[in-house]
Parts: sequence; C-alpha cells; structure tokens
Amino acid sequence: MSIDPPGNKPRRAGGAAALRLTGLLCVAMTGPAALGADDARLATDAVSVTEVTRGRTLFAANCAHCHADDASGDEGPDLRGIRKSDERIRQVVLAGIAGEMPAFGKKLSAADTRALADFLRSLPRPAGDDK
Repeated sequence: MSIDPPGNKPRRAGGAAALRLTGLLCVAMTGPAALGADDARLATDAVSVTEVTRGRTLFAANCAHCHADDASGDEGPDLRGIRKSDERIRQVVLAGIAGEMPAFGKKLSAADTRALADFLRSLPRPAGDDK
C-alpha cells in the first residue's frame, strides 16, 4: 500500500541535493575519519558539477602538460589523492615553486584555483593509496 496519493510520483532528489546526498553516503560508507578536511567539504558542501568541469578544463589547458591528462604525473608530481589544503593549492598555483613550477597568478584567479582543487578532489586516488 502506497502512502502517496494515486497519480503522484515520488520526487527524486536532483542537482545539489543529490550531490550532497551522494557525498553524505560516501562519508557514511567510509567513515568521516577516512576523509580529509577538504574531502569532507566536498561531501557536505555539494561542489557543483559545473565547477568540477570548469576545473577539468583549466587543468587540461594549464596543468596537464606537466602533470599528465589524468593528473597521474609526468614532469610534475601525481596529483590524484592530493592531501594539500585548498589554500595551499591556491598558493602554489598562483605563486609557483621556484625552479620547479611556474606561477600562474597572472593567468588564473583565486576562483580558478578553487575549481582546480574541486577537480583534483573529484579524481580517484591511485591504487594502493589508502591513507
């Protein structure tokens, strides 16, 4: 016996609500201790698919030539499963690392670095990286 009136379909969660629910389910299945602070932000703040997609586009245009298309590393390090804070990612992207990585501060904004961080956090961790 249904508790919904006849002819009414149950509403499905969509958009931000579905993403937030997915994140919370991930936390419930893995336990909050398994998540870093920024992972927890992803799970609870419902980062938009638009920002992750924008981050992917920025990564392809600015980062993939050193970090590989899948962020697995080449000249630059593997960025999958990165454990740096969003603030540290912003600092490194904007200021660079002397002798290792160019600064992108004249090309990318703080909002761009947030999208890059959102994209990086959306990537699966490499096999064997269970920390």
